[in-house]
This record gives sequence, structure tokens and C-alpha cells, in this order.
Amino acid sequence: MGFGDNLRSKSALAANRRDMDVGRLGLELVETVHNAETEIIVYLFVDADARLDERGRRRLIIAVRGTDSQQNLMSDVTCWSSSITLPHALRLSEHGLLELMVQSKVHTGFWAAYRSVREKLLAAVQRQSTIFGGKLHIYATGHSMGGAVAVLSLLESAIVLRKEQPGLTLYNFGAPLVGNLSFRNMYALPPH
Repeated sequence: MGFGDNLRSKSALAANRRDMDVGRLGLELVETVHNAETEIIVYLFVDADARLDERGRRRLIIAVRGTDSQQNLMSDVTCWSSSITLPHALRLSEHGLLELMVQSKVHTGFWAAYRSVREKLLAAVQRQSTIFGGKLHIYATGHSMGGAVAVLSLLESAIVLRKEQPGLTLYNFGAPLVGNLSFRNMYALPPH
């Protein structure tokens, strides 16, 4: 079996989803976002027991699978820098976000990987926010390239849901550097 062959077909993806034993962790898989061309897979989980945090928010976990295929490996090694455009940030001028976005450069392969699932992922996050009345604490996580895509997804989720003021937490494992100093400084801005 070659690198990533376990996820080559839709039926394999479905089997991978079924095999996840997240119930014992108190989680429920609510959505999966997958791009067949880039083989990026993102899972969205919520607490199965309707648990709330100290601010009355539900936990939404965005988990991005790390490098697992030749397509993923190509994203990893496509490493020159690209300018980014976050359409939801174009309407914002507060806190210098627009200026920082214009100056930001990110790893081209990670940016392309994120863009391949971006619209579906943001729609899924917005659906979950609507279901839970805007009261979410978003945790994004991933390993390797999945960590890099998690960084990008958490930033844009924060911008999209800025009025709801979600809690934001990033847990990554072995994640590479995603962007330059201007990109990093976008994380230091208030999310709303």
C-alpha cells in the first residue's frame, strides 16, 4: 500500500469516518469537509453531551488531518510565499487588520490546501454557530500540514464570526511556520 492509499476513494473516506471512535471522548462528528483533488480532510466535532464552558459556549473542534498522501506532500514542498486575501476581512478596517493582511505572506502550499476547503469549511463553521446561537468556543488542531491549515482556518473563522465573539484556541502538533511577521501579528489583534 502506497503513501496515502488508504484514503483514495470516497468509500475509504466513509470507512475512515465510521472507524473514528470519538464517542468515548464525549465528542460527536457533525461535519466532514473533504477536497478530493488536494486530499485535505477536515472534521468538525462538538461535545456529544451538550456541555458548556464557563461562558456558556459549546465546544466546536476543527481537526485537520496531516500529510497522508502524495497530493499533501506536494502542498508541503510548495514553499515559496504567497499574498493572502481573506474576503471577510476586506470589509474591516478596525485594528489595522486590512493593512496587516495586505502585508502578510504565507506558505503557498498551505494556502492552496486551505483554499481548497475554505468555502465549505467556513459554511460548516457558520452552520454550527447558527445551531448553537453563536455561542461557540472554537478549537482548531492538526498535525504537520494539518496544523498549518488549522492556523489559517482559525484565523478566518474568527474574522467570519467576529460579532459572535467566539472563544478561540489553537492546539497544533509538529506544525510548520505558516506565514511572515505580518501574518503572525494578525493573530495578536482583538478578534472582534
